[in-house]
Amino acid sequence: MSLHKPALVAERPLATTVFQEADDFTVPGDAVYLAARSGEERSKHAIALQQRSPGARFLEVTEQTRSSFRLEDPDLEVGLRSPLALNALWRDVIAGRKCYVDITGLTHSVWAAVILSGLEAGAEVEGVYVEPLTYLENEIADPSRDLFNLTIGFEGLAPLPGLVSFSDPGEEDFWFVPLLGFEGRRFTFMRDHIAPASGHTVPVIGVPGFQPEFVGFAYHGNQEPLLEDDCWQYAAYATANCPFGLFYLLSDLLADGPGRFLKVATIGTKPHSLGAVLFAFAHPDAVEILYDHPLRKPQRTSGHARLLVYHLSAFAGALTAPPTI
Repeated sequence: MSLHKPALVAERPLATTVFQEADDFTVPGDAVYLAARSGEERSKHAIALQQRSPGARFLEVTEQTRSSFRLEDPDLEVGLRSPLALNALWRDVIAGRKCYVDITGLTHSVWAAVILSGLEAGAEVEGVYVEPLTYLENEIADPSRDLFNLTIGFEGLAPLPGLVSFSDPGEEDFWFVPLLGFEGRRFTFMRDHIAPASGHTVPVIGVPGFQPEFVGFAYHGNQEPLLEDDCWQYAAYATANCPFGLFYLLSDLLADGPGRFLKVATIGTKPHSLGAVLFAFAHPDAVEILYDHPLRKPQRTSGHARLLVYHLSAFAGALTAPPTI
C-alpha cells in the first residue's frame, strides 16, 4: 500500500490558531461560547475565560448523555438525534452569532452533533481544545498493560449522532483506520469487532504528540495489536493536536484506491476525532465513524498546555468553494 504524494502546503491549509497559554485567548464580545466542566482541571479554564471576555455569552452544558445534553441558562434540553432541536439551538439560542464549541469537556456525542448541525446550517463555528499536561498513571501493574488509568468502562460500540452509515462494503473493500491513543485494548476490541481483511489496517499515531514522550506511550500501549497482522508496517502519522492534518491523511487513504471505504475508529485524541468527523461531513458515503463510548475517569489528566482554536467553518467553506483560476 502507498499513499498519494501529499499536496503542497498551500493547497492544504491548517486552519488553526495556537495559544501557548490559555490565558492569552479571549472570546469576542459578540460571540457565543459553548462548554462543559468535567473533573479535569483543563476544562475549568472557561471560568477565567468568561471573566476576561466581557459581552460574550457563555452557555454551560451541565448534563451529557449519548442522546441529549442540557444547558443551564437557558434551561434547555437538546436532543442529539433531533434535527429540529439542534436547528432551534443554532436559530434561537446562538441566534446567528459566531459560536466557539469547546470540545475539551464535551463528550464526543455532544460536540460532534453540535458542530455538524452548525456546519450544515451554515453557521460560523469555531472549535476549541485545551491540551492536557499529563495523564493519570496506573499505580499498579495493569493486565491490559495500559500505562494510564483513563477509563472505568465502556458503553459499547455505537454510531455518533448524525453519523450513521448505511453503506455495507464487502470485506475486501474497506480499510480499518484506528486513531490510536494509549489504550491498546480499545484498538483490539474495535479490530476484533470489525474484522478487517489481512493487510487492511492502517493505524494512525499522533506525531508529534502533545508532549514528545506521548508518541512512545502510544506505541507501548498498542504494541500487541500493532504486532498482530503486522499492521505496524502500515502505520501513518498526523499531528496529535491537528484535525486538519488527520483530514488530509484520510483523504489520501481514500484516494489511494477506487471504491475504497474507510472505517475510522475514533479512539485517539479529540482533535483527531474532530478531523474524522469533518471528513465524514465531507465524504458521507465513503466513511463510517466507529466509537466505543468510554466512561472516562473524572480526573484522568492534570494541568493544561496549549489552547487551540480550529476555524471549522472557514475550513468547510474551503472544501466546497469553487476552484480559482
